[in-house]
Order: sequence, then structure tokens, then C-alpha cells
Amino acid sequence: MARGFGPVRRLEVTTGLHVKFPTVLTWRLPSPDALMETFRQATARMGGLLAAQDLAVLPAIAAAMTEGCKPHVRDGVADLPMPAVLTVGTKA
Repeated sequence: MARGFGPVRRLEVTTGLHVKFPTVLTWRLPSPDALMETFRQATARMGGLLAAQDLAVLPAIAAAMTEGCKPHVRDGVADLPMPAVLTVGTKA
């Protein structure tokens, strides 16, 4: 990541921290069709959103989720990239 005068560099200068991005996060699911059930059971926001849907549309939602996972499937396992950045800072 370019340091320049962007937010990472500003954070380093103002706090005295050395900032690095050590890993890319992925969410591993046992299969691409596990996403719907995982969202339904494990996340409050998506679980509530899915519970509020008409039962007639849930199969189409599940199919769209499974289809969206397919580009990230290898050997039957879905490794989904996470839309998050893990930042580690150490005092210089």
C-alpha cells in the first residue's frame, strides 16, 4: 500500500504507530449453498432481514446467494473475500 500522505501515513505520523496490513480475510463456508443458512442463523441483521421476507421468495434469494459464491469455490469449499481491513499498529 502506498504510504505518501494518505490516511495510513497520517495515522503513523500523528500516533507514532507503524501500521501494516498483514492478512487478507476470507470467510470459509463448507459449500456455496451454506451462505443463506449461515446468514439466517449467525447474523442478527441478515437473519432479521431474511425472516421478514415472504416465504415464496426465499428460494430465489438462496439461489442468488449460492450463485454469487460460485466464483469463490474450490474443491467444494467457498472462500469468500471479506469486505474488511485488519490493521495492526505497533508503537515505534
